[in-house]
Amino acid sequence: MAERPGQPDSNGGKLTAAQLDILLRRVESLPTFPALAAALLECTRAEQADAGQSTPALQRAIELACSDAPSVAVLLKTASARGGSPVASIAEAGSGLGLAGMRHAALTLDIFPDAAPSSGLDREAFWRHNQAVAVAARQIAQQIDPPLDADTAFTAGLLHDLGKCVLDVLLPKSFRRAIELSAQNGTDLCECERQVIGLDHAVVGRRLAQQWRLPREVAEAAWLHHQPATVLPAAAGNVRLILAVQLADGLARQAKVGDSGNAGPVALSQAQALDLDEADLQSVRDGLAQAVQRSAGEIDFEAPAAAQHYYRALKAAAAEMSDRNATLEAQEAPLAAQARAFEHLRNFVASLGDPSTTNDVMVGIAQVLARAGGIVPSADQPVVGYVVGQGDEQGQAVRLDGTHQHAWQSLGSHGQAVSWPDIPLTASAADIAAHLDADAQALGPWLDFATYRHVALVCAGQWLGGVFLPPSGNKAPGTTEEPFSKAPCTAGGSFREFPGSAGGFTEASQASAVSDNVLEALAGAMAMALTIVQGRCRAVLLSEQLAGASQVLAATQEALTEARTVGAVGQMAAGAAHELNNPLAVISGRAQLMSERAKTPEERKVWQLMVTQAHRISDILSDLMEFAAPPPPQKTAFDVAQLLGEAAEAFSSSAHPQAAAARVDIQVQADCGQAWADREQVKAVIVELMNNAATAATGPPRLTLGTHEDQARDAVVISLADEGPGMDDQTLAAAFTPFFSLQRSGRRRGLGLPRARRQIESNGGRIWLTSQAGAGTCVYVQLPRPAGH
Repeated sequence: MAERPGQPDSNGGKLTAAQLDILLRRVESLPTFPALAAALLECTRAEQADAGQSTPALQRAIELACSDAPSVAVLLKTASARGGSPVASIAEAGSGLGLAGMRHAALTLDIFPDAAPSSGLDREAFWRHNQAVAVAARQIAQQIDPPLDADTAFTAGLLHDLGKCVLDVLLPKSFRRAIELSAQNGTDLCECERQVIGLDHAVVGRRLAQQWRLPREVAEAAWLHHQPATVLPAAAGNVRLILAVQLADGLARQAKVGDSGNAGPVALSQAQALDLDEADLQSVRDGLAQAVQRSAGEIDFEAPAAAQHYYRALKAAAAEMSDRNATLEAQEAPLAAQARAFEHLRNFVASLGDPSTTNDVMVGIAQVLARAGGIVPSADQPVVGYVVGQGDEQGQAVRLDGTHQHAWQSLGSHGQAVSWPDIPLTASAADIAAHLDADAQALGPWLDFATYRHVALVCAGQWLGGVFLPPSGNKAPGTTEEPFSKAPCTAGGSFREFPGSAGGFTEASQASAVSDNVLEALAGAMAMALTIVQGRCRAVLLSEQLAGASQVLAATQEALTEARTVGAVGQMAAGAAHELNNPLAVISGRAQLMSERAKTPEERKVWQLMVTQAHRISDILSDLMEFAAPPPPQKTAFDVAQLLGEAAEAFSSSAHPQAAAARVDIQVQADCGQAWADREQVKAVIVELMNNAATAATGPPRLTLGTHEDQARDAVVISLADEGPGMDDQTLAAAFTPFFSLQRSGRRRGLGLPRARRQIESNGGRIWLTSQAGAGTCVYVQLPRPAGH
């Protein structure tokens, strides 16, 4: 399941929602630790030998599954598919399946491959994080009033990062870059994933949960657990559960139990919305690490290679038995061709639900029409279905060749403006190919337009797509139709069969074709279903885009509030300067006059002190004015490496008491290039940052200036690291607050970092800190590159 050539990661493109749906069709299961899979198999195998003691073994299997997110996801998927409705409780799912069902779920589990590309996600630490969030979510659910269902909260917490499990195995290289970008810039992992991959793990988790028919509350918690509490959609099924999972995630990250791969800021604002105080939060933190450690103690995170081969063999044997069972079922109940065709249509319509995508419907339509036409797809004569692109979306085509490994092809068409009356309903495949134009060239290697027939998908006079069918009767002598799989869509698998289909996709009658009229009637009904699903998919995509936009809006509103506050400070400073400067001038002048007339040194010292303090007040007002209304930047392109050298020289020759003793190392990336900003303002900021670092140092300062590229933002990042005392979390949070300073009173005004931030942001850049008490501080300054660089 590693990244393959031609996927978005290898060609530098961004993943689209349509491409994500195709990738998720490959996901039958998720990998877990070999030791855990072995324990589940051993537990269920032992029970078969002791049928009289079902409860202890079943309970043990449920306890093992509860400790692992992939195991729980597969268990809930299996239970939901068998029971007919989504199941949120792990205990309920295990009890409903029984030992045999639990064994079937365990056999479908994958284990981490030895040679797969690594995403850089520490899987053991990630396991601990998920377990911590689940434990914390369950405790929060019991504390709030009225309480939530504890089992549902535990499940939602355990599966909140389900999308990361998918990205870890499907797109490990892209996911690694997103994790590295989050750690490098201290930004939220969702933002980095959208920059690198195109979609974040929240959307991926939601879509997989929907494909697997997991409970709605689990899918929404996976989707919305990064949304600010103030912008959670009112239509969400259970906002309080989402808030509980968000808070549990924040507490687990704050307590540093495991690692989620997210280096962004941690916020616990959900506590107020849930009416929880600090004492409640502390009760959740207490014992969290110990609870996770108890679960971890039962799992050996390392497993020998021999065991992996054994598990793969078991899975292959189970798959073979499943295929044989499906073949036997396909030979049981032959039906008349026309009755069977409409039964397929009934099941097809009944299977359409919220999780269905356009790609699902494409496969289902192609399969139903092939069977109605008396055709069994083969590698030599496949069945090809397609839909025309809508709006800015590309068209998609699927090739069915009798296996579960369907091939997909993106078509070049965008929003075809062709009405069906312009093309006869009886048009040949070659005529349709002429209208498809460039798209036909993409499908040419799959089929022979001269021998194939075309069945149109038309709704309300709009050409939606169609199915190309090989000559009728395409089946091997003595064989029956290929049964439709009951399994969810996997690596190009077949159309999903949802509960309520009455087994209509598993009949095994001899392949015989229905009349053309029946075939066209089937196509017309399924075209209407395709229209409905396309509209639903567009609505889902819009809701996901709106959710992402709401996050950006929340951040923008916060920045706007801060800008208004700074503006108010500027107005206050301007008014204060206007009102105070004249009185200060009188006080200073009279004090100087009285100092000259003083008769004793003591009197002269008193009057001179008044002069000094009046000048100090005037300097403070000037600093306030400069902070609130900095001079507009005069932007030019300049060499970053040269600027750092000049800044280091300016600091070394400054009057700072530590300047002479300081050691400044410059480590510039060879191709760091130029930045676009006010050169002198940036230089002043770097010197100010070096002054701050030297002032905080307890001994001779050692400073390191460096650069690196931020390709995602087309920017260059300057870093300044020191080996000083560092900052605790409270100090770090207030570092950019005006007038905040840890220096003794009268030493610093607390405007250095806020002023630096104002100047960098006025140049279109960004500045942030990373620090840890006792381990030094690193300041990052991000500046845009010149246009066209």
